[in-house]
Parts: sequence; C-alpha cells; structure tokens
Amino acid sequence: MTQRPTLICDIETYHGFFLVAFKRVSDGKIRTFEHSDRSQIDTDRLLAIMLQNRIVTYNGQGYDVPLIFYAIKCIGEDPATANARLKQASDQIINGRVRYWEVEQLLGIAIPRRLDHVDLIEPQPNAFASLKTLNGRMHGKRMQDLPIEPDARLTHADMDALTLYCGNDLDATHLLWDNLAEPMALREALSEEYGINFRSKSDSQIGEAIVKKRVEQETGERVQKVATPAGTSFRYKVPPYMRFNTNSRQSSTGCGRPISSFRPMVRWNCRRSWTVAR
Repeated sequence: MTQRPTLICDIETYHGFFLVAFKRVSDGKIRTFEHSDRSQIDTDRLLAIMLQNRIVTYNGQGYDVPLIFYAIKCIGEDPATANARLKQASDQIINGRVRYWEVEQLLGIAIPRRLDHVDLIEPQPNAFASLKTLNGRMHGKRMQDLPIEPDARLTHADMDALTLYCGNDLDATHLLWDNLAEPMALREALSEEYGINFRSKSDSQIGEAIVKKRVEQETGERVQKVATPAGTSFRYKVPPYMRFNTNSRQSSTGCGRPISSFRPMVRWNCRRSWTVAR
C-alpha cells in the first residue's frame, strides 16, 4: 500500500462544541478544527486532510470518522444547527450502541472508500480495554479522565480544557500505534498478499477472512452466513458422554442421568436455552 503521512485523530462532541484534532506522527505537530460560537470549521480543509493522509483512531470506525463526515455535511447545510445535530447523532451512537456497519445509514452519509483509515480497537490484544486502560498499561506519561460531564453546557474555558484533554487522547493513541508496530506490519503484508484490508481487524477476524477467501477460491462460490431468525429451533441427539452438574440443566435435558433413562432428543433454541423435545 502507498504510505501517506500518518495522523492520529480524535474528536469531542458536546452541546455547542465539536472538536476534531490531529497529531502528525512524524513530528508531533497538532492541528485542531473547532465548531462552536467562537469558531467555524473549514470543511474543505478538513475533508482534504482526511483524504490525503493515513488516519489512525481508536474506535474510529464506529464513532470518530462517521461523525467527522457527518459534521462536514451538517456544517455545509447549516452551520447554525450543526452542533445540535452532531450532539444528537453522538448520543444516538453511544446510547443506542450502534454498530460501525450501521452508522452510515443512521447518519445518512457515505464515507469515501478511498479514505485511508486504521482503527486500533480490534488489532490491540485486549478486546475489552479502554484507551485509558491501555495507556496505563503502556506507561503513558499522563492519565486523565473526561474533565466535563458529556451533557454539560460549556464555557470557553471548558472548551479549552476539552481541547487539552483531547490532546492527551491523541498521545495515548499515538503510543498504542507505536506499540502495535509489529502487528501492523504483519497486517500490511497480509493485506498485500490477499487483497483484503486487514489493518483494522483482530487476529481472529484476519484468520476468518483468510479461510473464507481460500474456501471461495477452491469452490468458486461465495461464502455467506446462513440466515437463522431468532427463535429458530432444531433437533439434537444428546450424545452419551454429555453430562450437566447443575440441577436446572439436569432437569431440563436429563443429562445428569444415564442416557438410557431419558428421551435422548432435545431441542436447542437459538435464544440459547435447552428444552426437552416433545
């Protein structure tokens, strides 16, 4: 892949305040874009930076990047209402736990496919760790929690404090990027070999994608998930070696007694509950 300048990216979204911050890896220079009552974002310049550089984020696929492109849209349509729309969208994504593949439809945007973006949330080895947790484990120089409540109405001093806080998150993401240098180099090599962008995928996701691609190459058919509606059930013959230790499982399946003493056919419900087939 062609190497572009690498920029670490993070955003902050509040009532009346939207901030996009970049940190250039090569020299540590920071550039911010603020949309508030004291500043308006140059959307043409912001778009150019997004498309002309390699953007590195933490959880950017499902939050930062979609909101940046939504901000470009909202500010272009009506700068006066942009902040309110951005805050509402941010709350919908966070409170609704919207998955990254659903965000574009929710916001009514299309993220350019030529965007060179790497999200570190999956490549890092701890799937449940926050950026702050990882920063501590990597011995980051500064640990800071969010200084202002997410629904607060900000003064200009609050905006300045959030800008400094965002800079700390940039440093933490930069530190994680440096620590993932070897895994990212492997992902770059595999991406070249298989023609799939693996840079934002976990190890298990990469393995699944490679197996899927090889199966498709061998069979000449596209591998797809089988659609199984919630509540679908099927019959399963319990093998003789299956046993449960708890009374609730024994009573529902009979698997605490010898196989000959109960009906060997049970039904597995897709809601993950065992029931004896009748």
